Amino acid sequence: KSGSRGFASDSQAIGAGRLNFTAGGKNFSVDINSENNTLAKIRDAINAQANNSIVQASIIKVDQGYKLILTARQSGAANQIVFSVTDNDGNSTDNAGLSKLVSGMQEIDRALDARLMVDGLAATRSSNKISDVIAGVSLDLKKPGTATLTVAENLTVAKASIEKLVSSYNSLASTLDVQAGRHLSGENTLLNIQTSIRDLFSRRYNGSPNGVNYLFQLGLHFDRKGTLGFDSKVFDKVIADNADKVQSLFTDTKNGFIASLENAIKRYTNSDGIIINRTKGLDKEKTIIDNDIGRLELRLKSTEARLRKQFTDLDVLVSRLKTTSSFLTRQFQILNQSTDTRRNFN
Repeated sequence: KSGSRGFASDSQAIGAGRLNFTAGGKNFSVDINSENNTLAKIRDAINAQANNSIVQASIIKVDQGYKLILTARQSGAANQIVFSVTDNDGNSTDNAGLSKLVSGMQEIDRALDARLMVDGLAATRSSNKISDVIAGVSLDLKKPGTATLTVAENLTVAKASIEKLVSSYNSLASTLDVQAGRHLSGENTLLNIQTSIRDLFSRRYNGSPNGVNYLFQLGLHFDRKGTLGFDSKVFDKVIADNADKVQSLFTDTKNGFIASLENAIKRYTNSDGIIINRTKGLDKEKTIIDNDIGRLELRLKSTEARLRKQFTDLDVLVSRLKTTSSFLTRQFQILNQSTDTRRNFN
């Protein structure tokens, strides 16, 4: 980490030219002109540079004024920041123009490697966080000195993993039950999923020989409602003396629980799995039903049109019959009147 000289303001114009940065075998440049030549805009231009993966720029206000701070994004001696200026005033080493950033730059934190001795053997790394010296062990170096490191199995991680497995299974079972009582009522796929996954907890796994072959031996069990439970005391006792066998029960690539669980899940979730195929089947059924509905609607419309026409024709016929009836009634009345007249005349 390096800092510039102090400036009276972060909005003070400094100069124009090009800033050049190198660290960790990478480099980039930033052009500074009249539009971005203040301390604040120079900071922004550095951070916004597309190929800048090595330096983070910031500004702090201290007793000496506003300072531009350059921090390497990676630690270690190889990532020491090399900073130079190409000043437009023709002199890149004086205290005028953009050169002031270089001439006043001071090292705040020197780029160093971490050096340690492990069993009397030297190791050098670019960071105080080291994970590749002792296999499976991460070291976080705090200060110079010596320490005795004891490496032992962390069985609490295994227990936490089992507890998470139990929680995940019960969450899945609950979700399936809820869906079976709602939109997916009567869908056998839900029952098949739950049955196939649950059966895995009762299966014998030959990948863990010499007595640790079943998950119930580790404290896993189902209650009368089908909820998966876990007796951690049973697990602690078994794994304390059989850690390698317990590990094999879960991780054996041919007949371990994890491999079996993954295979069972893939049967349902693969691109050609049961769920996808069932979905396609339901989509096909939906298409058939939609087509049937379409045809039925056409038939209903045709029937409606036919009935409307028949009704109209019958209505016309009734109207004509009424007219004829009225005419005949009138004729009968005239006829009766004529007969009465002749009878009276006689």
